[in-house]
Amino acid sequence: YEWSLGTTHSSEVSSLFNLAKSHFPALIGEKLTAFPATMIKTHKRDIQVSADNTHSSTPISNASATAVAKTAAAVPAVKVPKAVNMTTVVIDGNFQALADDLFSLLMNEKRIPAWMRVPAQSKPGAGAEYSLFGGGMKGKYVSLMPLNEIVQTWSLQSPTWPSGHNAMLTTTLNQSSDLTKVMFHLSSVPLGMQDKIKQNIEGYYIHGFKSIRYVYLPPTKPVYSSSYLEWEQALSEARPAPSSRNVISTIVISLHLQHRL
Repeated sequence: YEWSLGTTHSSEVSSLFNLAKSHFPALIGEKLTAFPATMIKTHKRDIQVSADNTHSSTPISNASATAVAKTAAAVPAVKVPKAVNMTTVVIDGNFQALADDLFSLLMNEKRIPAWMRVPAQSKPGAGAEYSLFGGGMKGKYVSLMPLNEIVQTWSLQSPTWPSGHNAMLTTTLNQSSDLTKVMFHLSSVPLGMQDKIKQNIEGYYIHGFKSIRYVYLPPTKPVYSSSYLEWEQALSEARPAPSSRNVISTIVISLHLQHRL
């Protein structure tokens, strides 16, 4: 200890100063020695020391700590899916068939291979899983309205399809007196894949139905998908109009043939 006197020296002051120097170090040392134990005794209920020497403000028992550790290890890390820019694909077609036949073709796993040409797994019912195209497309049925509507999640098992992403396919059947209109409305399609998926739906569903004899289109009344009609219209608008010279030449040739006859 370092001692200093800050008052005027006198015999009384010197006697008291010497008394303090001789007794205080032992008293202070006793208090300082007991200080750590006193601190632990006072605050031990507010302190939890873990195995890695970190501190927690909430004490837990060893059994609870073990249970929490096991639970944390059992729960897998949650993968946050990346944002996906989405669009919608709509395909429709008219078929000379009853709505219940088409509904059965879409849902019955024994009839699906007739137009899909590959095995399928399908158990009709809300929440039931399905697998089409040999496992290339999977999902769950969300809701079913027999003869009218099928709502299902839709996911391709492909490296180009975003992991964990599900589109939503709504198929509606609208029967009239001589045909049934089928519309495939696929929402939440990843942007950039819509053209390929549109071709696949037309190829597998629309043309798949046409390939079955009891689902056909009358030869005198052909029916095309809306996308084909849009393409045909754009093509016709892009064709150049016939020139007046070609028209005049046609008229002259026609008159010449008539004169010879």
